[in-house]
Amino acid sequence: MSPEEVAHSICSQIQPIAAFEDLIARLVCEVRVVSILYTTTGVDGDVVTASGIITYPKSLTEYDKIVSVQHSTCDISEAPSTIGFPMEAIPAVNGNVVVMADYLGYGSTEQPNLLHPYLVSSLTGTTCADMFSAAEQYLEQTDLRNDDKIVLMGYSQGGAATISTLLEMESRGMKDRIDDVWAGAGPYDLVMFFNRFTSSPDQTFSRNGYIPFIIRGLNYGEHLGLNYHNMYAQRIFDNGYDKLFDNTQVSVLHSILGDTISKVIHPDFYAASSEYNGNEDIKRFFVALEKNSLIETAPQTPVKLFHCPSDDIVPYECSVLAKDAWPNSTLTDLTFSNHILSGAEFILTYMGWWDMDILKPFFMNDSE
Repeated sequence: MSPEEVAHSICSQIQPIAAFEDLIARLVCEVRVVSILYTTTGVDGDVVTASGIITYPKSLTEYDKIVSVQHSTCDISEAPSTIGFPMEAIPAVNGNVVVMADYLGYGSTEQPNLLHPYLVSSLTGTTCADMFSAAEQYLEQTDLRNDDKIVLMGYSQGGAATISTLLEMESRGMKDRIDDVWAGAGPYDLVMFFNRFTSSPDQTFSRNGYIPFIIRGLNYGEHLGLNYHNMYAQRIFDNGYDKLFDNTQVSVLHSILGDTISKVIHPDFYAASSEYNGNEDIKRFFVALEKNSLIETAPQTPVKLFHCPSDDIVPYECSVLAKDAWPNSTLTDLTFSNHILSGAEFILTYMGWWDMDILKPFFMNDSE
């Protein structure tokens, strides 16, 4: 891909910066993007053919590390292997080899019977670690001279996925190869993350599409067999919204469901003090949330955590608890209150670009 093609791909994913496409083309370089297929383990323990990408500067002759980037929550149509150059692969223009897995349910596994097990830690870690191993097999066939160091990084869902991948790699004896871990604004404590939806019946949230993504992902990935009539408000069924949950893009769900949380979830969610009014489906769901939370599982490798204290989607306390729970980890505050803008700050900080004057027009303030 030429610099112009890279810039166009990035701007098509972030419409507000489309006016800066020519400027971005001057910041990036010609890259090679390789789409690969590999085998990994599916939800039922069977072997599935998954997909992902490897990207690096076309002029690259050697590299000192491979950067495994775990992507944030995106629509199924925006899987890394389907969109040319994913915006989160931008460290590739800085001389890095970047590896990105399509999560299960994305890319080659986007099939009616293979949903995305959203936030199921073990499946995510296995998928990304297997993708990394497949990428190494590909790179061994190139003429690139290399070191065997690994950097793991990801933001939002990708932050949690990065820790899941780290834990899986450590279990495979790869700890000594891991040079750096950058995890931004991840929902490491899933119970806390979901409880933000149920703190008050009057609470509003502009991205309620995450609610069915979480419920569906854990129900599918953990084989919970939930009765959705015990999970969602009656309005969901009256409007037929439940029929959309298995195959509708999360961005569309945000607009369909509205911003009043109590109109999406079952009233029993607001009765935590009485065991959710005896609602067994909700209780099983919270057991699955706790099982897939990462706070109680300390990685051996130090983690560099990043989060904005006023994050409008993922509670900052998730990162505070993670810092306290994971030995030798650090927490750096990001400056934007907007979760998405903070994600850009996170990636550009890793690249060493955050303080470049040429980027200031992109980030005037939170509201623009």
